[in-house]
Amino acid sequence: MGHAEFEGKDTGGKREGLTVQVTYKDGRGQMTVNVPEFLKMRRIGRYRRLMKLIRQSDTPNVADRVVRYIRRELADMDVRMRDVESKAEEARSGAGKIRMDISRLTVMRDRARRGPEQYRMYSQQIKDLRQSQRTLNGLYRGYEADLKTMQRDRFFYQKIMDEEDKG
Repeated sequence: MGHAEFEGKDTGGKREGLTVQVTYKDGRGQMTVNVPEFLKMRRIGRYRRLMKLIRQSDTPNVADRVVRYIRRELADMDVRMRDVESKAEEARSGAGKIRMDISRLTVMRDRARRGPEQYRMYSQQIKDLRQSQRTLNGLYRGYEADLKTMQRDRFFYQKIMDEEDKG
């Protein structure tokens, strides 16, 4: 048969450091798989082939470790998703508050047209707030993208676990 072994640490929920070294066909074939990167492809057919290869190697217990890794990722997914959702909501609400401050300062700036010093001061404050708003909007979009990725990962991991539980 072949041989498969674990390299690196099993980080238990973190998406790093889980690497599988697989040797097959009596030592003539060999590959190294970074499991988190492999799972990012979200290809169920490739997952099945990899697990079949690992289970046919000399140490099929590595397949159990990979499955445990996926189960832990799936179990931690809801907590991580709630965390990202709350951060996205904070960024969105912060940008909304800044929008109201910008409106208020714009009115004050327009009233201070006759005093060039006050006008410049209000203009600088508005400029700074707009930059903060752009930053928060960018954070919000990033958190939303992370959330969508996590949702797709959760669906894929659930699909894998349904197959693993069946057979």
